[in-house]
Amino acid sequence: MDITPIVSAGIALIGAIITTFVVPYIKTKKSAAEIEKLEHIASTAVHAAQQIFDKEQKEEKKQYALAYLEKKGYKLNIDAASAIIEAEVHKMKMELKKGA
Repeated sequence: MDITPIVSAGIALIGAIITTFVVPYIKTKKSAAEIEKLEHIASTAVHAAQQIFDKEQKEEKKQYALAYLEKKGYKLNIDAASAIIEAEVHKMKMELKKGA
């Protein structure tokens, strides 16, 4: 039995939840300029990870993006950093769907 559609739906749901609840919480803790810069850096990290790693290497992609954020000076806790990365992945997937 192929569970790919179920996994994809689960990932989309998690991305939507993170985008809806976690990212707004983080935004209350930072200024608009800081948030925009952080989102740009996270977007760059996510896009780079997509180019560097294979489709199946999800954990490696996430670790790369987390390390990239830290290298750029963002010392976020793992949950906050993961939430931002997941939100950027969700945005990227939505942009790809619009373009398809």
